Amino acid sequence: MNILYVLLAIAIVLCGLMVVRYKAQTLPIRGPKPQFFWGTFWNMYQSRDRIPDWLYEKTMDANGKTWTFSMPNSPPMVCVTTPENLKYILKDNFSNYEKGILFREVLQELLGDGIFNTDGKKWQEQRRLAVQQFKRKSLHEHMSAVMIAHSNIVLNHLENHADKQKSVDLQRVFYAFTLDSFSEIALGHNIDSINTKSNFSDAFDRAQYLINRRFTTPWWRIEKILGIGRERELYQSVQLLNEFVKQIVVNKRKLSPKDNTSNKDFLSCFIQELNNSTTQPEVEDEASDSYLIDIVMNFMIAGRDTTAGALTWVFYRFWKHPEEYSRVFNEIQQVIGDTPMAYDHIGMLPYTRAFLFETLRLNPSVSKNLKYAVQNDVLPDGTVISTGTGIVYSSYVMGKMKDIWGDDVNEFKPMRWIETHENGTQKFKDVDPYRYPQFNAGLRICLGKHMAIMETEIIICQLLRRFTFSLAMNEKDLEYTDTLTLSMKNGLFMNVKAI
Repeated sequence: MNILYVLLAIAIVLCGLMVVRYKAQTLPIRGPKPQFFWGTFWNMYQSRDRIPDWLYEKTMDANGKTWTFSMPNSPPMVCVTTPENLKYILKDNFSNYEKGILFREVLQELLGDGIFNTDGKKWQEQRRLAVQQFKRKSLHEHMSAVMIAHSNIVLNHLENHADKQKSVDLQRVFYAFTLDSFSEIALGHNIDSINTKSNFSDAFDRAQYLINRRFTTPWWRIEKILGIGRERELYQSVQLLNEFVKQIVVNKRKLSPKDNTSNKDFLSCFIQELNNSTTQPEVEDEASDSYLIDIVMNFMIAGRDTTAGALTWVFYRFWKHPEEYSRVFNEIQQVIGDTPMAYDHIGMLPYTRAFLFETLRLNPSVSKNLKYAVQNDVLPDGTVISTGTGIVYSSYVMGKMKDIWGDDVNEFKPMRWIETHENGTQKFKDVDPYRYPQFNAGLRICLGKHMAIMETEIIICQLLRRFTFSLAMNEKDLEYTDTLTLSMKNGLFMNVKAI
């Protein structure tokens, strides 16, 4: 009985907070009509499995302009959709828009104090260390060697399916490929999930799904306090992840400084850098196991999930657009032919890269991002922003807007990324990242962009030279699942045939 009284009291207090906060912070701009104290929560909750499309639909209702929505016991949320507003938030007035306390609270269990979940000095220090690592040419050469080696393992895996004439879930293959290759690059440890069932991989996927659900489930804090429901499952998944990574971190820290210096993986390099920085008060306490675990978990999400998701959508698009696929295949044959894949081939395939970028325009790996305003402000379009307001921007939405991409926005056209010179040669043409924030933009632009492109192009070249692929499932079942990244809900089952 006492527990019931406690739950009732908590519910009453939370409802009171919802009413007070909602009434105080409604913004006088366009957006879905709010309901009493729930704001637009029920409108959003009914679309909780398709939030990217919900954002797009509400943006179209607002004629592509800035709009607002609200959640119980939360500050107002403003969705920005123009490159001008995005540049202002991510670059021109960067210091006024942070991840913020609420964002960090939602992601704390999984990302901790890692680079994607921090602001200020902690973010600056990790960004500095990461920049140093990505600048090393030896790292790029090491990464390409690891990726090529793991792509050969994928070839052998698919060869078995081709021989047995069995369909294969390419999404699972790509997630295994990126997990195995990036765990070796980041940790110096091969998980080998492509050949063995990986509890780490399963827990990682589940934790991301459950964390993402928090954004549309206001009562998650109650479940966390009581240790029930999804929060109990999240705790168990995160515990498994942390224990796995901690063991690797502990073993790495036992190595001598000389051993860590000779190792090329991210973790060894970070340990070496932190050991060299222990005389600085601001990082003295950061050279700890928990801090290193946070760093690793953040890099694992960046290195595994985003690239695996991109590859899955790319191979779906190969099947969906056979003429464009043929152009990619012919380019790879002309440039590489039967020679072994090498680091020098990266950047020599403009149409292949254009195909990747066009895929990400319509199927971005990270569909949405969130910031919070530190102080009152006014956006370039005149929208007034109050302190604490959440700012949502969506690469999924912006990739489908006519105002940004023109009347052919719904057509799959890799040639929009190609510029042809007078001598007839073609070159890949990148665009303003504030029009195309698929790799984020501004001061938080993705440091691993080149790495992701390299990994994607390597596996594309390797697979297309050995196999053809056809869809082995109903196309109607190809729908996304919205976690921290955008993957396929039912996988991508394809028939594999050796060339």
